[in-house]
Amino acid sequence: EQYRVRVAENQFIIDGLPQDAVKVISFDGLLPRQARDLWSVTAHRLDLRFAKTCLSLLNDAGDDAQQALWRAAITHYCKCFSQTKRKGGRKPRHANRILDGGLPRSIHGWVMSLRNMNVVHDENGWLQTLAGAVVAGPEKAYKIEKVLCTSVEGQSLSQDNFGNLSLLIERALEWTESEFERLCEEVTKELEKVAREDLLAQPDVTYRAPEADEVHSPRASN
Repeated sequence: EQYRVRVAENQFIIDGLPQDAVKVISFDGLLPRQARDLWSVTAHRLDLRFAKTCLSLLNDAGDDAQQALWRAAITHYCKCFSQTKRKGGRKPRHANRILDGGLPRSIHGWVMSLRNMNVVHDENGWLQTLAGAVVAGPEKAYKIEKVLCTSVEGQSLSQDNFGNLSLLIERALEWTESEFERLCEEVTKELEKVAREDLLAQPDVTYRAPEADEVHSPRASN
């Protein structure tokens, strides 16, 4: 089900709920593990949907835009599997739980290396910078005519790689959607066991827009 969510005065307004619904509570305090698991899965789903959208737009884009969309798709797919030591970071997904068989896992490992060692960081031979100097002719009073530098980068955007990444994204998204539904059912069953007055005593779900300087700080908790 899809609901339209609005934010008004730091409160979430959800259109489409039953009129007799009392309040939208935060269950972090009651079910902290499930709350973080659900948050992580929701964040992964957002990234995977964005990666899928990037690939869907790629064929109609110009050359530079194609490269931008390709790199964005790789980055947001791999983000779901990246480990983090930050306390407030999301729980990463594990390829072995999502991908069946050696070939899909091998392709996943290749895409992760492409992201880690070429797209985001420059650590392998896929990007090479070649520097040289042109020696002047013997009749010149100087020895160096010009210093030149050029770069050569391997191109990963091919039909095969496009198809492979698309398949990885689809499988990861399918698993994530299923996990989201499973977690929602688990949370519902656990909260049904809680007394109604205890449910109503929980805080409302609220939103606070981050300040500009918070870009330097990890998320407090989730």
